[in-house]
Amino acid sequence: MRSRREEYRESTRNAIITAALRLFSERGYAHTSLSEIATAARISKGAIYHHFANKRTVFEAVLARTFRNFTEQVESRAGGGAEVRLEVWLESYLVASADPVFSRLALQEGVTALGWQRWRVLVRERLAGYAAHLLRGAVRRAPGEPAPVDPDLTVSTLVGALQELSLAIVDSPDPDRATDDARRLVGGLLTSLRLVPRPRCQHDDRPAAPAPATGPSTRQALCPPSPKEFDSTGRAPS
Repeated sequence: MRSRREEYRESTRNAIITAALRLFSERGYAHTSLSEIATAARISKGAIYHHFANKRTVFEAVLARTFRNFTEQVESRAGGGAEVRLEVWLESYLVASADPVFSRLALQEGVTALGWQRWRVLVRERLAGYAAHLLRGAVRRAPGEPAPVDPDLTVSTLVGALQELSLAIVDSPDPDRATDDARRLVGGLLTSLRLVPRPRCQHDDRPAAPAPATGPSTRQALCPPSPKEFDSTGRAPS
């Protein structure tokens, strides 16, 4: 059981973060001072230093809460397996990124306040790491085969794409249509991740291409020609 002092300390810290979140989202990081945060939280400026070293660490706490709230909302919406939860995560990220508060804190002010490298670390640890965990469970694989994609690299690619899509939605003259287009693009990316690793061709270690929807399903259709199968002109035999 926590003591009253511990409860008061936690309550004060939460009040600082809540006040800072509102001010940072309204005015931006550069135009918000610790004195203004203290006034909004109804504490002295000195009390802030009992919890945070400077304004930058206050912003880190704000960003951490923003990402945690996002993850908790995804968990509350999503049931079922990792694939379903990953789809909800991606959809929720698109929706959240179009929200002015999330967009300003997570996409715009984050880099300004923390610098590119620190911002990337927080995104990876607090936000993208959860998606990478889901991706490891969502990507289908054949028994005994490694995952066809690297989860961390794939999530970095997805998050980067989502950030650009989110900014495009905000700047679009037709945000609803832009959001629908973004959903289709993200859906295509997800579909590409559901592939089981392809069977190996007989003549080398190259993966076979997917069988075409129509036409002959022969080894020639599935596998690229071996070097021996090319004629003197460099063309594969028909």
